[in-house]
Amino acid sequence: MRFIKCFSICVVSVFLFSNPTTLYAVGDKETNKKEEVLNNNEDSKKEGELENQIDSLEKQSEDSKSNKEKLKLQLDQKQSEINSTKNNIQFVQDRIDKIEQDINLLNSQIFNLEQNIIQVSKEIEQITKEMKVQEIILGQTISFLYENTDITYLEFFFRSENLEELFNAHEFIRIVMDKNEEVYKEIISNKEKLSKNKEELVISKLALKSKMEQNEKLKTENITHKNSLSALLSDKEKEQLDLFNKIKTEELIEQQASSEIIKYIQQLEYLNKIKSEENNFLDFNLIDTPFVASTTLTSPLPGYTISSEYGLRFHPVLQYSRMHNGVDLGGIFGEPMYSAGDGIIVFAGPAKGYGNWIVIYHGLLNSKNIYTIYGHMEANQIVVQSSQIVKKGEIIAAIGNAGTSTGPHLHFSVAEGFDGSVFNYVDPKKYMEFK
Repeated sequence: MRFIKCFSICVVSVFLFSNPTTLYAVGDKETNKKEEVLNNNEDSKKEGELENQIDSLEKQSEDSKSNKEKLKLQLDQKQSEINSTKNNIQFVQDRIDKIEQDINLLNSQIFNLEQNIIQVSKEIEQITKEMKVQEIILGQTISFLYENTDITYLEFFFRSENLEELFNAHEFIRIVMDKNEEVYKEIISNKEKLSKNKEELVISKLALKSKMEQNEKLKTENITHKNSLSALLSDKEKEQLDLFNKIKTEELIEQQASSEIIKYIQQLEYLNKIKSEENNFLDFNLIDTPFVASTTLTSPLPGYTISSEYGLRFHPVLQYSRMHNGVDLGGIFGEPMYSAGDGIIVFAGPAKGYGNWIVIYHGLLNSKNIYTIYGHMEANQIVVQSSQIVKKGEIIAAIGNAGTSTGPHLHFSVAEGFDGSVFNYVDPKKYMEFK
């Protein structure tokens, strides 16, 4: 009887996960059979609850999809606004760059004007000095003519022997005076021209400075506008991030709902299976001697490497993240697979998702009831049957591509017990090494 109790957990596992013939461990065949069969009324009530939960989760999933689509539209609109704002910022920045170029050009022009004004001022200063020198020369000439002669102009007039001599003398004085006056007037004219030129330069400089001040003001206005646009862009990017997070939340809700739906569908199918196949039993009393578990487990496909690890992954067929309760070993279609250890076949046949599977119970190992599960083989590749005892390394099936699969491979799981509804899956690498 101790042996039978040891197997009581493994046989219940067939109800939920295999969807094959229902199995029951029996000690006293008559009483155990009745204890294991669920009450039809309770089953009906449970079915109703499961259907309601599935309906509720489907609505939740649809609502989440709808919300996600609305959020994606908002996200597209937000991205359009962000692109538009970035274009506006670039436009304003280009305008600022152009204004800065104009300011630099104006500064260069003002500098050149200032240099010209300095040069003209020096020329005015120089010509002023020349004018003073010419005034002195003119005064000295007049003084020389009148101060350095022994006779007066009247005397000079009466001493002249004839009118021609008188005229010549007068003409000489006039020429000297005119020449000095001509030089003096020329100097004054040049000074006036330089002064006028300087005045024009100063006016031009003032005009350039006024224009530069306008450009500086325009630059400040554009920088303020750019800063405002940058702040607006920052707000829109925060809103975009918030939309991203909301979409991720809706996706997570949708994934969780899908996962729950799958679980409840499996439970519903399990209950339906019980109703349709409640007269099939596995009698472990067929085994005469106590079952001794393997001390170790080995890879069911020696030499093959893991193509998909145990743990959370993005499902290649279902297209969403879900828990991968075993490892995938890629292989060639039809290659044999082997029992990972000594054990007894608790089920070999059809299974949802796997197409077909084989469940082997290996007894107690490290105080744990150990099961190994093999999936995706074709029905005609299975060479064992329920209640058959197998040895470690014995061929049990071949690599197939049945069920939800993207190519030939073996899905291999290890479980440490069964709580009546689900296997307690663990990473297979805990019990064996793979190439």
